Order: sequence, then structure tokens, then C-alpha cells
Amino acid sequence: MSLKNMKIADTLTYYNAVWTVKAVNRYDFSGEIYLEWELESSGTTCFLELEPQGEWCMSKAVGLNDISPRVDKAIGKTGQAPEKLSYDGTDYFFEESARGLFYENGHSDPNAEAEPFQA
Repeated sequence: MSLKNMKIADTLTYYNAVWTVKAVNRYDFSGEIYLEWELESSGTTCFLELEPQGEWCMSKAVGLNDISPRVDKAIGKTGQAPEKLSYDGTDYFFEESARGLFYENGHSDPNAEAEPFQA
């Protein structure tokens, strides 16, 4: 099995944890297509993304207070968060936002049956 062919309920092992595919989403930013697999393991959710250039990226959402309450306070003082934050030996990148189309499980209609789409 290839990562690009994963479907809902497929599993993979990564760093000794078994991850289950919960959703396969597609984003269209003016013709630039990003594919995203929502993965879950032991109550933790992460996102495996395939970018248009063929690069893979794995991420998970982390609250600022989960890093350190001091980080949240420092950002509150300046009113701006940096794009990248290095803290205690770990690099964190803040969420991006952009206008585009989101296709949950490959569909524009959230009530549609989940069907695989071509990567």
C-alpha cells in the first residue's frame, strides 16, 4: 500500500504507534491541490499532508498553553505570533490560513458518500 492510496479505516504504523485514517480531505487553493489524511492513535489526532510539489508534512495542533503559559503571555504582550517558535528543543509552526476550497473526504457536499479520489 502507498501513502497516497490510503482510505478511511486504513492503518499504518509510525514510531511504534498504530494510526487509523479517519478522513481523507482535499484542499484547492486556486488550482494548487493539497491532500490531507486525518490520522488518529490513542486519542491523538495528527494530519499527514501531501503538498502539490510532492513533499509530505505531518503535523498536529498544539495549544500555546500546552507548550508553556509563558509563550501565550509573551505573544499577548506583542500582539503578534511569530511564524516559527523554538522552545525547549522543539520547533513549532503556527497554523496557516488562506482562502480556498475544502473537500471533506474528497467531496464539496458534506452529506455525500465517502468515495476515494485520485491523488
